Amino acid sequence: MLRGAIRQFRPMVEFAVIGSDGRRATIPFVLDTGYSGTLALPEAFCEQLALVWDRSQPATLANRTSIIVDVYLGRMNWSGLEKIVEVLAVEGDPLVGLVAFEGYRVCLDVTEGGSVAVEGLAP
Repeated sequence: MLRGAIRQFRPMVEFAVIGSDGRRATIPFVLDTGYSGTLALPEAFCEQLALVWDRSQPATLANRTSIIVDVYLGRMNWSGLEKIVEVLAVEGDPLVGLVAFEGYRVCLDVTEGGSVAVEGLAP
């Protein structure tokens, strides 16, 4: 189970992101239910972790602005589970989107300091 907390009314969770050469960093992510991708990190994190560049693609931000973003490949690890994921390079807070939680239940106690719990769904 992955656990986190509500900070300034933003659900936060931490887990490791791993680059192609094994570099890893445990990063606090905002769990963004409006983000339909997996991970979004600032370009500097992508470079620091030596993530593998995959392609550029268009993306639409929350304010409906369209931009071109670089997409990297990396690995994410929580609770001993590791999987290859796409990482969009965008400025701002690190985000984890709902795609990362497919097959999981997300429970939020929405109060400052409240708990965030992510657990696998029963098969």
